[in-house]
Amino acid sequence: MNTRILMVFFAVITGLISLLYLSSCKKNTPPDVSDISVSIELERLDQEFIQLRSKAEVLDFFDRHKHMAKNMFQFPSGDRFTDSLVVHQLSRQIQGPYMDSIEQEVKRVFGDMVALKSEFEQAFKYLKYYYPDFYVPKIKTIITRFGTQAGHYDLTVTDSVIYIGIEYFLGPSSSF
Repeated sequence: MNTRILMVFFAVITGLISLLYLSSCKKNTPPDVSDISVSIELERLDQEFIQLRSKAEVLDFFDRHKHMAKNMFQFPSGDRFTDSLVVHQLSRQIQGPYMDSIEQEVKRVFGDMVALKSEFEQAFKYLKYYYPDFYVPKIKTIITRFGTQAGHYDLTVTDSVIYIGIEYFLGPSSSF
């Protein structure tokens, strides 16, 4: 009988401790960040990129966007990227027939990028909430996938810019 009383006592104590533990748990609600202001700068390099038609335009594009060329495409840094083989391949691929398809797919999935910009804005507000000194980086979209060439990334984050290889985020229904 003594062991039965101890078992009941142990069960009651365990139940009470469990009840106290569960009642003390609070729902974690995210902080209110509606009063935090962040400015999102989104630049559509993908739209400019697919309009390039000549080797000279490709060179000019990468000259104007050296940071992106170095960080996203892993091109060597320097005054001017002049590897004629890579420039030739890129110009040929940009003019390829599938670029129109990629452009249409990006438009279908992302439209005018308002939803993407809004998601970044919300994320950056939370970062500002937890890290008030957080610097809001610029966001630049680009088409980066040209076959299986090495050195092209879907996403590159630096201290000042987030580069997004937009075609990598078209979703599972995309043919790219």
